[in-house]
Amino acid sequence: MPTADELLSADTVSNLAGLLARAARTPRSRALTARAASLDGLGFSARVAAVRDAVLADLPEDWPAFEAVLRTAMEDPAFAGWMTFPVNEAIAVRGLTAFEPGLALLRDLTPRLTAESAVRPFLRADPTAP
Repeated sequence: MPTADELLSADTVSNLAGLLARAARTPRSRALTARAASLDGLGFSARVAAVRDAVLADLPEDWPAFEAVLRTAMEDPAFAGWMTFPVNEAIAVRGLTAFEPGLALLRDLTPRLTAESAVRPFLRADPTAP
């Protein structure tokens, strides 16, 4: 069974930082870059939470701009695998304010790696959601 640092490694987070910075057309993501250097000793859940928080810090706060960066990132086939797991969790935080578009974004990211846990806050907010 893979370890936390094999699933969500410093290199994976560093690659995510570069990918999101290119998608946002901004200098390298500061919070993600700093987080990539400080993952040692964190288990998987703690890594996901820390990277999620860095994604939220680096990306725009308003939903349309946040979604636009992620949709641009999705044009790059490298935006896949475990790097998307904390991004999905960031969508679960920010997307609840844009319920339907948030779910749609998770749906579109799911083929890259499951968004199963990120869907749960949406289901708790509205159990009848499609």
